[in-house]
Amino acid sequence: LLVCNKIDLYRQKYFDQYLENEIRQEILNDLKQKLMTTYQCDVIFISAKTGENISQLKEYMDTVVKNLYTQRYPYQKRAW
Repeated sequence: LLVCNKIDLYRQKYFDQYLENEIRQEILNDLKQKLMTTYQCDVIFISAKTGENISQLKEYMDTVVKNLYTQRYPYQKRAW
């Protein structure tokens, strides 16, 4: 997992006020795809300052931990 913080500053620096939302999202999706291809892992853009996508990061980490736990301890049941 590659977590890219400060997505709010990235938008502020590279997107002007006249750029349409669809184009902004397309640019971010292209960036995400390039990073995923380059590093061969999942990518999440977050902003710790604004809290953007923090819940998505928590859900991803929760899923990873649960999967690793069941692989490591298949004979134990744990109520999450």
